[in-house]
Amino acid sequence: MKLEKLMNFWEALMRLSSSLLWMCAVLGFFSTLGCYIFSPNAAPYVATALLGLGAVIALPWWLFMVFMVLAACIGGVIYLIDTTRQAIANIKESFRELF
Repeated sequence: MKLEKLMNFWEALMRLSSSLLWMCAVLGFFSTLGCYIFSPNAAPYVATALLGLGAVIALPWWLFMVFMVLAACIGGVIYLIDTTRQAIANIKESFRELF
């Protein structure tokens, strides 16, 4: 039950951060364009600030990506260990049948 509530919370957090990222991208595009037109010296600072804001908003996505990569690595290691264990069992069985 708690896992389901956690998954619902995480899904809502991902949706919120996704919509905030889209808003940040649109705001960043137009504000950087406006800075290039009206105040070229301020444009890099505005772009950097919005990029930093986007990186903070994207934090749940980065965490999700890290956890998925870790889960894939752990799953791969478990698969290799299981496959090796089965291969050793098959070798033992065929060796016993041989003698």
